[in-house]
Amino acid sequence: MTAKLIALSAITALLLIPAPVQAQDGAVLTAPGVQKLTIGGEMRWRAESRDGNTFTAKKDGTVTAVDYTANTARFRLFMDAQVNDRVNAFIELQKLKSSRDLGDSFEGNTVYQAYGKVADVFDLADVKFGRFKMKYGNGRMIGDNWWAPTARSFEGLHASVKQEGHKFDLFSVRPAAGFHPSYKDGTEEHTLSGLYFENSAEMFNYDAYILKMDFDDAKQDFMTYGVLLDGNNMGLSWNLEYALQNGTGIGEDEWDGDMLVLDATKDMGDGLKLGFGYEVYAPDFQRVHPLGHCYSGWQDIVRWTNYNDFILKASMPVMDGWKGFAEIHNFTEESISATAGYPGASINGFDQDSDDIGTEIDLYFKGKLGKRTGLFVGVSQFNPGDATLNQDKQTWMFAQINMKF
Repeated sequence: MTAKLIALSAITALLLIPAPVQAQDGAVLTAPGVQKLTIGGEMRWRAESRDGNTFTAKKDGTVTAVDYTANTARFRLFMDAQVNDRVNAFIELQKLKSSRDLGDSFEGNTVYQAYGKVADVFDLADVKFGRFKMKYGNGRMIGDNWWAPTARSFEGLHASVKQEGHKFDLFSVRPAAGFHPSYKDGTEEHTLSGLYFENSAEMFNYDAYILKMDFDDAKQDFMTYGVLLDGNNMGLSWNLEYALQNGTGIGEDEWDGDMLVLDATKDMGDGLKLGFGYEVYAPDFQRVHPLGHCYSGWQDIVRWTNYNDFILKASMPVMDGWKGFAEIHNFTEESISATAGYPGASINGFDQDSDDIGTEIDLYFKGKLGKRTGLFVGVSQFNPGDATLNQDKQTWMFAQINMKF
């Protein structure tokens, strides 16, 4: 049965179900051979415009900026079958259509998730196998990359041991084809293995992890060791994360980098929250599978390697069901002698004596248009510093509607 036929059948079934049976996470049905069958999904549409974000550098040193607009529509449909008290099967189909006026339009149907789950294996662990998404901590190491049109999923084996107050995960996965960006050598084929420990304490929570990346073709692999602390004390919510890496890079060069993130937000009352953050990524720090968006500025210009980011932020209600957010990011290079190339835009050393990458201002609003429909709009401006090649101000605007059923 094709994905279109499955989607049409499921939507028809949803329309025939009486309203009281439907919930935000799908409609609960009965089916032969299963205890519970839940069907649901979501539709998302986003329009965005970027001004001066994409550019090319000519041999004479001049830079030509290219503006563009984009539209992305994504439809997902899932079916969750609870076979018995221990066995669960889940499948989620995804249809995507995206177009940009630069000519790189694409569309396609994919299986976003398809996995089986068995609970209490040996009375110890929950085991998941197949294709599934993963997100740990704040998503800085491993995230589902929800903002991207395709998002991200993995294929492999995942085991989770839960005890009172803590959880221990063990996994070995490979990136599902078509869901992941290429790395520096253009290679996507690799294995990610990891141990992730989470514990809840009275004053704060803490995570610890060990991650290993093994690439198939290139002679490169590296380990990441990290800790994450977070808590909420006297109206101050905070988190602190540190990660250390070592391994072998392309050409058998040694990788040895680290990352430090500090974030704190104070509740000032009446819904107003003020906060600050500081992030530093060493020149040799390598991405694992991070969230890929909303950290280090919403424009995704400066991310993950060789920079410092000092952040001021605020949020507050603006009307019933609506909330406004503001962030200011000040980016500087961690090392002006190291290569400064960032995903999202080709930022290379323009003034080798300067560490000023630039400043980004983000303003965005979230609100509800209905019980299951949300609207998300924002505008962002990046003001380049002397260390960036593209000296044009870069403006980005977006509007996104998301509906669950």
